Amino acid sequence: MDTAALSFRLRSALPWSRTPTATAPLRLASLQERLGLREAWRFDVLKHRYELEPLTRASHVDGALEALWATDLLDRCLGRVRLPPGPALDVGAKNATHLPGQYAFRPGPWDLVEVDAHRRYVDFTTRGAHGRAMAARFRAARYLAQDVNTVSRRYALITWFLPFVVESPHRAWGLPRELFQPERTLAHVLSLLAEGGALVIVNQGEAEAEVQARLLDDVKGDLEVDARGIVDDTLSPYTHQRVCFVVRRRA
Repeated sequence: MDTAALSFRLRSALPWSRTPTATAPLRLASLQERLGLREAWRFDVLKHRYELEPLTRASHVDGALEALWATDLLDRCLGRVRLPPGPALDVGAKNATHLPGQYAFRPGPWDLVEVDAHRRYVDFTTRGAHGRAMAARFRAARYLAQDVNTVSRRYALITWFLPFVVESPHRAWGLPRELFQPERTLAHVLSLLAEGGALVIVNQGEAEAEVQARLLDDVKGDLEVDARGIVDDTLSPYTHQRVCFVVRRRA
């Protein structure tokens, strides 16, 4: 067994976590104070389109800014696409930092799935502990510590930020080689889309996006794939470009 697989199994077998420190609610004004002129303009656009109060439930201002980016990204990638009623899913949710922004874009039930939920931080809390604490702040949100390939519910909206489409980042994150199954996992996630639903995939950089495009060509079947391209980085807290694909299942 390789070292990554052994480490993964060990932390999965020891899920205990300290309880994350409770934080006071944020104010939207605290976010605005961190924004430059261009970012503030985009914030105002989003504030007129969505109820941004969910952002105040983030754990800290930096987390709220990441969540705001998620709202912005979904607005840019999906625009005015009409989605059917039903729950939403976030694949690879890590510690659920994006949930406030996802919820602002689409209020309602969210399932957050993370296969490496028991990864531990230096304060002895885990991703899963933070994810469950975040999910508890939102009606009908659930944090699922499991492989997305074991999920069977149908979803009107699925978000998948930075899927592992090449093996090097997968290994860099300490995940076992056996979990690197991009074709199988993509095919399964697509099978979870409800009629009329949409899957939003976000890749890091154009090289990974090219791999993603080939994977989609191989498994999309009768689904509609729209390559939205590089996402505007006005509100992005990240160094590298993000590239968006939208996959729709016909109603």
